[in-house]
Amino acid sequence: MFDERLREFLGKDFELLKKSAIYYTKEEKFKILQAIVHMFGGESRGDTIILFFDKDDTETIDDIKSNIESLFNVTVSSSYNEEQKHS
Repeated sequence: MFDERLREFLGKDFELLKKSAIYYTKEEKFKILQAIVHMFGGESRGDTIILFFDKDDTETIDDIKSNIESLFNVTVSSSYNEEQKHS
């Protein structure tokens, strides 16, 4: 199920997943991350990935940041936008 959804989002770039992660270029890592984020309702704009949360859940946000940073060896920043809260 997860593989099929990831294949849908990655398209022809799904073949990247057959490569060892240590050989991914920064661009390839970002494509994979974008696909995963889109699968879970996030979006990307340029080189920015946007995740939406129902509340300012610092613990969850920190966990996600940490996982992305360790998985892709990148730095992640976060911010909370009060104006985009859903009623």
